[in-house]
Amino acid sequence: MRNPKKSFIVAVVILSILLPIASFIYKRSTTRSALLPEPIKAQTVQAKIQAIEQTIETIGNLKAENDVYLSSGTAGRIEKIIKPGGAFVEKGQILLTIQPKSELRAPFSGFLNDWQVSEGEFVNVGKALVELINPEILSIYYRVPEIYAHKVKVGQAIYLSNQAFPKQTFQGVVKFVAPIIDKKSYTMIIRAEVNNPKQQLLPGMSVMVQHTIHTIPDALVIPESTVVRTMEGYEVFVIIENKVVKQKIEIGARQNGRVQITKGLSQGQEVLLAHTVVLQEGSAVTTEKWEGDW
Repeated sequence: MRNPKKSFIVAVVILSILLPIASFIYKRSTTRSALLPEPIKAQTVQAKIQAIEQTIETIGNLKAENDVYLSSGTAGRIEKIIKPGGAFVEKGQILLTIQPKSELRAPFSGFLNDWQVSEGEFVNVGKALVELINPEILSIYYRVPEIYAHKVKVGQAIYLSNQAFPKQTFQGVVKFVAPIIDKKSYTMIIRAEVNNPKQQLLPGMSVMVQHTIHTIPDALVIPESTVVRTMEGYEVFVIIENKVVKQKIEIGARQNGRVQITKGLSQGQEVLLAHTVVLQEGSAVTTEKWEGDW
């Protein structure tokens, strides 16, 4: 017959051994759970098909298409300056009279720059008197690298921007493409014209130029801000099975904050919108699609 007292003692011994082991296992599992990081919330965008223009970006200076220095056709003393510098004058309007009987008239409508002479001053034939400028049509000269020699054409569109008008662009059209390459800079000269009816742009202004070479109708694009430049090229962070993964890519045309992806991504693939110190390769994430306009 089993001794109840002995059985009780054995049970107590077994429990005294098992309880610490169970407690250790429980504490270890809860500690591991506590150490595992919470998934980070991250916004993503999907690579999509969209038309994008391939452009050349450079800098140029504006010049009035109608810009001349008016000079004296006769020798004599300046009798009267009728229109002051800075004034707008109409074509044919008298600007100045020279003794004994000579007049200077505006050959076209425009603005007078500062006079180079004064009333009572004697001038000889050919003396430069004043500059007349009509800024309604502006020309812009700029240079592009020789690699674009066979892509730049007369009639292509350009877009201009200036810090004075941060939210506005001005459109123009290419009128001349140099038939030769400059041997020193390996560039070619382009001249374009810009209509300026409100005369917001001024001759002499420096402007950013975007010269459109051609339109790619079915480009795979993502926001340019998602691309990271490295020593080896370019990469983005994509989301695979709720984990952040680096992905090498190759890029093409850029326009208005968008960039064409020529290799490395597919349509609909999720790309991390913002890169932070917290979000590194291998980070666990819960994603939220960014619905902003890009």
